[in-house]
Amino acid sequence: MSSGRSDMLKMCGAAALNVYIDTGITAFAIPLGFQASLDLKEITKGLTDAMLAGANAAIAVMEHTTKCLGLGFIGSPVASTLRSVASKAAGVLTSIIPSLNLNFGGKPVVLAVPKVFCVEAYKTPGFRSAPCAAQLGCKHVGRLPSSDAQIERVMPEVQTSIAIPTLDAPTCHPLRMGDGFIELGNFRLGQVDPNHFSIAYCSPLDGCNEDSSYYSPVNMNNQGRTVEHDWRDCQVRCLGVVGCAHFSFWPDGGCHLQDGAATRHTTPGATAGPPKCQEEVIPLYHHYRHDPVDMHGQGKTWEHDWQACSRRCARVHGCAHFSFWPDKGCHLQHGWASRILDWNVITGPPPKVTCRTIHIWDLHGNIYDGPRDDFSTWGRAAGHSQKISFGFQFIQFGHFRLGAADDTHLSLSHSNGYTMQIFKDNGWVTGHRRRRGQEKDHGTWDRPVGAPLGISYGDRFIQLGNFRLGQEDGERFVVSHVKSKRSIRIFNGREGKVHTDQGHLHTHFLGREPAAWTCKDIAESAFGPCDPEFGSWGDRFIQLGNWRMGAFDDFHFTFSHKNGQTAEILIASGFAYPSNPSDNFGLWGRPLGYPSGIVFGDRFIQFGNWRVAAYDDTHLSFSHRDGKTAKVFRTSSFQNGPMADFNAWHKNVGPPSGVTFGDRFLQIGNFRIGDFDGNNLAVSYGDHGLYGFAVKGTSAWGGVPPHWWGHTMNSRYAHWHCGSIQEVMGTCTGIVTGPDFLQIGDWRLAAENSNTFTVAHIGGQVVNFVAPSLLQTNASAAAVDCTNANSKYEPVDMPGQGRVDLARWQDCQYRCAQVIGCRHFSFWSDGGCHFQDGSAYLTADNGVVSGPPHCQVASGSVWDREAKATEQRVLFGDRFVQIGAFRLGAVDGTHFSISHRNGATMVIYRSNYATDPFPVHPGVRWDYGLWGRGHASKNPALSPMGITFGDRFVQIGNFRLGEVDKEHFSVAHAGTGKTLQVFNSKGHHFRGPRDDFTTLGRSLEQCKEMEP
Repeated sequence: MSSGRSDMLKMCGAAALNVYIDTGITAFAIPLGFQASLDLKEITKGLTDAMLAGANAAIAVMEHTTKCLGLGFIGSPVASTLRSVASKAAGVLTSIIPSLNLNFGGKPVVLAVPKVFCVEAYKTPGFRSAPCAAQLGCKHVGRLPSSDAQIERVMPEVQTSIAIPTLDAPTCHPLRMGDGFIELGNFRLGQVDPNHFSIAYCSPLDGCNEDSSYYSPVNMNNQGRTVEHDWRDCQVRCLGVVGCAHFSFWPDGGCHLQDGAATRHTTPGATAGPPKCQEEVIPLYHHYRHDPVDMHGQGKTWEHDWQACSRRCARVHGCAHFSFWPDKGCHLQHGWASRILDWNVITGPPPKVTCRTIHIWDLHGNIYDGPRDDFSTWGRAAGHSQKISFGFQFIQFGHFRLGAADDTHLSLSHSNGYTMQIFKDNGWVTGHRRRRGQEKDHGTWDRPVGAPLGISYGDRFIQLGNFRLGQEDGERFVVSHVKSKRSIRIFNGREGKVHTDQGHLHTHFLGREPAAWTCKDIAESAFGPCDPEFGSWGDRFIQLGNWRMGAFDDFHFTFSHKNGQTAEILIASGFAYPSNPSDNFGLWGRPLGYPSGIVFGDRFIQFGNWRVAAYDDTHLSFSHRDGKTAKVFRTSSFQNGPMADFNAWHKNVGPPSGVTFGDRFLQIGNFRIGDFDGNNLAVSYGDHGLYGFAVKGTSAWGGVPPHWWGHTMNSRYAHWHCGSIQEVMGTCTGIVTGPDFLQIGDWRLAAENSNTFTVAHIGGQVVNFVAPSLLQTNASAAAVDCTNANSKYEPVDMPGQGRVDLARWQDCQYRCAQVIGCRHFSFWSDGGCHFQDGSAYLTADNGVVSGPPHCQVASGSVWDREAKATEQRVLFGDRFVQIGAFRLGAVDGTHFSISHRNGATMVIYRSNYATDPFPVHPGVRWDYGLWGRGHASKNPALSPMGITFGDRFVQIGNFRLGEVDKEHFSVAHAGTGKTLQVFNSKGHHFRGPRDDFTTLGRSLEQCKEMEP
């Protein structure tokens, strides 16, 4: 929470058994002699037979498993479902193979788009109302996207995808959004401006429809049910049918037409009306428009017809006229606008609509009650969402967040940290009369923007965790809790007023089902379908449109265009060479493929020994591991190096938090880097264009205002809903390889030379296993030392800094690296730590240790090596990993060893049982080696057995090696659950067995550790 306390989120309490078939067909290169025998009918028949056979095999395994687990009651219905799904899937799958003249002799070609056929065969009671239902059901089954950039995909125009719903397919209710708002029935909630948030009501057109009504008989002759977007579309259908006198529209989208003999009845939720509304008789002026074209605060929108344009006018305060152009452009005007001749335009007054703002919140926590006719979002067109983003159980509307702070509190909070209002599950609501010191409680701004986890929607409602907000009927918008089933707050649209807790009244909408998995989820409704192919990648580079950025080698980072020109070069010593187009140092000579040498962390991407990082919310830096920063972007400017500030190598490797992607761009924190138009690679901060790498090598804007670059880049959606960038690229979290090393987080397992195997921390501390000597002692662990003994820097304190008490000079150095402008540290024997800037000078002082914020790595250190594709690569085999002349792996289920190719075993880890008192056996011996276990392979996806990866760990058999945190690395046993040995960043190691410092709680990942 923003207040600093941590509220415990309870477990979701829901589960589902999903039965699915995941399909995708790729044709590989086939010898010419076999190509003549290829026949599409035979391929189709083979696919159908294989799919049905696979279903029968799965059923056999499942039936035995469910009986064994005592779940036989679900076996029969699931088996029936699986056979049915397999049959339908085979028919649909074989029908979507495009009839193309494919070249089977070339590189792999995708024949059919990957598809998933799924049924939620068994769900726990109350599954649909659980906050995690969307993440447990069919929506997220299937494989991760392929990371093979060499596969040729059949172009979308020939991959015709046709949705064929079955008769019992669930109805999908549309969710309308726009510029900073979400529309739920007759209500809109959203950001009015960066300082105000409101909930507003707009009635359907007066005299046009009848709420809670329908006509019977339900269908007139020769007409049946159709599914329409809303009641207006149902009305349009009625208008086009001869004899239609009434329409009836249901909440599930069902539209029925009736003739004049039908009679009116009432039922909650339905909407009925005539084929024409009162707006049809408003006075229109053809061949005229009003001038000025736009009233203050309004601009052009595109509407379906002039009626939609008139409705928009009706919902904008002060609008007296609308003007509708042939290109469907809609403009609004004040009452004092003049009517002038314009042959192709239609203009007129708005229809009568009742619109009211019910409630307004401001950024300071003040609340203003309605009814009133200002501070509404109804004047904005629905369509593409803007300023809408998501995260764990929250929706962000510009500068406001509406989210479940925990299982019992829903809050509306502002980016300034203030919480406007809190809704509690017991019906209590707190607002601007809250006690001092509680203004920032229960906010959700401590959570990152990302995929919409714990968020669902349905017919005129959204659900955040256990809280549901939606239209109960045509007049009431309700905030409720799905567990307590209380109406916490009721916003009455007709009255324009708010009503407090009314117990269990007005909670019928809790019975509505969330959107089925076959419908768009809330992120797809906001951003469109997920397209993970934002760019391409290869060895230490990422390609965005026509541009590649990455590490040319350990010393150079470049930005190059596909025409062969390199626009800018950064070097490790901190210098930047812009505006100097070069034919050298380009990255286009490397093939697309596995992203070797690329790893992530909190708001950074690492390319070899370079990091591109959002150092904080307002700085983006390009820094080298040697300690120099070559380029920094701020919110409105940039600076070239060399400099020591804003170096991001103090951040630890791990999950790609704060890093995402979109159409030809990367987003790192609040900054974007992307292909603007094919000829320019732009850097932007929000709507502000900061820099442009041009084909000619200049950073000029080419006559285009910089803000337009930023606006264009920022108008593209960030694809948080596609999953993490790590998943899309197919790499393993926090794991990268290079010449004779496997890096796991901030630790490297490496062959330092032909006789020494090293466990090395990025800080320089190592523990060596030497063949054929003993495991080194703590005292012999090597350390990188870049300090000055008996010396200090003066002035002692840089501006704005003072003494800090710390335990070691290493801690003082680490703190210096985090302080902007710190170039030196001085550490006294009494624990006093002081920071100095670049103007300080070195003087003698007995007992004081001083030095720079970063140490240069000692010559020959395994951390000198660059992460990249290499011939000195890590190899894999049967439950072992081979690094140089060493193999580490599981000898059997209870023994793990590190052994040399000469036959010597340097150390054995053992876990016979949980309390095994001797988990570590150092010393040279000639048994328990791994070199008699066959050959190693370069392809980690084909030959190795028993090797899996996850977030900063590798599991080999029952043994797991991984980074616990930035300071600790451990070896643990999955069978006993015990930690066998712990290494720390100071070079020490501690034996188990113990229950802490383990990575066993982390899940396995579907990923590739290195290139095949």
